[in-house]
Amino acid sequence: MAKRKKRLRKSVTGGGGSGQQQDEGLLWVQEVQIRPKYERHAMSRYDRFKSSIKKSAKMSETDQNDDLDDPDLDEDEGTTPKAASRNANFEEYGDSDDDSSDPPEPRQFTVNSVVTTVTFWKRLQRIFCTYDDTEEYSYRPNSLFVSYINWTFQKGFMVVFVSFLGIFMFINFVFAGFLKLAGDVNPGCIKVSGADFGYNPSTRLADAFALSWTTFTTVGYGMIFTSTGTDYHEQHECSAVVFLCTTESFVGLLYAGMCAAILFGKVGRIQSHAQVKFSNALCISMHRLDSSGKLVKSIHSGPLLTPQSPSEVTPQTETREKLPCPVLKFQVINKLGNTAGGEIMDANMRAVIGNKGATATISTFIKLQLAEFEHPFFSRVWQGRHVLDANSPMLTPFARNMVRDNDGYWPEGWNNPKSVRNALQFTDLIVILTGISNVSAATVHGYRRYKYGDVLVGYEFAPILFSESGSSKISIDFRLAHDVIEQTHGRAEPFGEEEDASLGSMQSQRSIRLLEIKD
Repeated sequence: MAKRKKRLRKSVTGGGGSGQQQDEGLLWVQEVQIRPKYERHAMSRYDRFKSSIKKSAKMSETDQNDDLDDPDLDEDEGTTPKAASRNANFEEYGDSDDDSSDPPEPRQFTVNSVVTTVTFWKRLQRIFCTYDDTEEYSYRPNSLFVSYINWTFQKGFMVVFVSFLGIFMFINFVFAGFLKLAGDVNPGCIKVSGADFGYNPSTRLADAFALSWTTFTTVGYGMIFTSTGTDYHEQHECSAVVFLCTTESFVGLLYAGMCAAILFGKVGRIQSHAQVKFSNALCISMHRLDSSGKLVKSIHSGPLLTPQSPSEVTPQTETREKLPCPVLKFQVINKLGNTAGGEIMDANMRAVIGNKGATATISTFIKLQLAEFEHPFFSRVWQGRHVLDANSPMLTPFARNMVRDNDGYWPEGWNNPKSVRNALQFTDLIVILTGISNVSAATVHGYRRYKYGDVLVGYEFAPILFSESGSSKISIDFRLAHDVIEQTHGRAEPFGEEEDASLGSMQSQRSIRLLEIKD
């Protein structure tokens, strides 16, 4: 057994008073337990269970071998001095190794804050209400109930309705079973169409269920009911039936209120969710220089180039313009853009990127600077943009230094999809949108989590706005919400049958496959 220690905090009123001065209020106690060595690492419950089983089996086998080999076994205590020393070492340091030459590992503790009381009345209260956490003494819901409430908000309305029906039937069947037993004992306490309960033996369960659901819903058709003094004179024998029906009606009222509260909460959640659609892809657009060294918007066509070291980068001359840095884009579409009054007022967009460590257990999130992060009147389409410059946390340190050494411009030798992709360094991009809905006047929010595999280099979002002939109204074609188009001259990374085999392991990291739409 691991050692347990208790440390009593001083009361708020004073530091070194007597015990009588601490009788008022609650005393905050910290219970410290040394964590065994095999429980110190984070793992799933199943893996922890297997680890504890293996540890117990190993310790049991070791104890049996020591008992057979050691002649100094104490028959009364059943423990050898060697085993006793090992157990003491395990209790102190959480390690059962016998090598005393190795320094003990740092101990790991589990600290539980508990509440204790000193008055008799509060101790009596503690018998019926035990608090494991001092911060939850005023709020301690049932964990199963909380899990179900959270589950209802994660599922659709139809699934929630089915769960309501299943719980409703279960509760009614449970009470029907108890009512059937009570009716079998005293048939005169339940009247079925004027006859005693069990008059038709083959319908006793059906009659009990009918009484159960009519009581639970407080419908009361009158076809089955509990007897009164006029129907059955021995009313003292009907206490069980009356108690069951009263309890069931109360449970039914609570259940109806809980279902209504869940549905009301789901409706409120719909109103607080922004009616927007995020693009499935992250597009990175590049620039190019023409043959005369002038900057153009189209993309230069040519073979894919490999990343170069600083000594291999083509030197910039005074006659050639420098390349601006690539721009990462994502698209947000207002689902109510074709509806009058569907705007989102004072919209704000924030973004953070995540980078996992080498052990894949440590993640760091860094704020990402967007070119346009505010929109006072978001009605149709909003493209978030981030420039991959020397200050961008989405680039590797080497790539940022290259851009910085190039006076803040993108190296011309890296102006190809493969080089741009190799310069990226992130695992997640989380975009959060908040604002005020013009429909419900409520604060709304929405978010999208992108992965590294959602990046498409050398693509732009296809136009989705159109206006009908003879009309100046601009509408959104939602069928093109996730369409992307190659930049001019096809300077985009290949996909599908044109996939470049030189990309190697990057294939497994992609989560997007482009489907060419043919006429």
